[in-house]
Amino acid sequence: MRGTRRLAAFVSGFALYSAAICLSKLLADRHLPFNFTATLGGPDSWTVAMIESILLALPLFMLAFAWSYATMYPARSSRRPATAWSYANRYPQRSGRRSTTVWCVSGLGLAWFAWIVYGIFELSVNPSAQQLSLTRLLLFSTAPPLWGLINNAAILAGAVFAGGLTQARAKPLAMLRVA
Repeated sequence: MRGTRRLAAFVSGFALYSAAICLSKLLADRHLPFNFTATLGGPDSWTVAMIESILLALPLFMLAFAWSYATMYPARSSRRPATAWSYANRYPQRSGRRSTTVWCVSGLGLAWFAWIVYGIFELSVNPSAQQLSLTRLLLFSTAPPLWGLINNAAILAGAVFAGGLTQARAKPLAMLRVA
């Protein structure tokens, strides 16, 4: 059963990254209002590109956090000591399963590598994409091969934060133990 949870977390991490990249491509058509971009240096300025990529990374972070939390949340075990009531209170219920954070993040890493390879092939086939500026290559989620570094960081941060939260919830509180 442990292998099944690990495989499910790995596949879920792969699917999470792919879904997040597709969502970022869909949301990339939304831009800041022209009045706002004009005050920051025009629609092609570095500041506007950074603000747009950060605003695009927020929904990706929330998606990655919710998806990873649902994937990695350890179920509670139904095993309890079969002794007296006071003994059961002395040793609180243990979590029955270990967190699968590493497996989910490994799936994210493999998906990241697969999307980079796909982006390299797309960049080599499309000659007009080879003349993009460095800002566009690094920040925009529609530009291969990196698909937006801030997006990638938001997806990874959401998954790691959810994994840390599930591990913290799985550990019994030290205050509940009576010495």
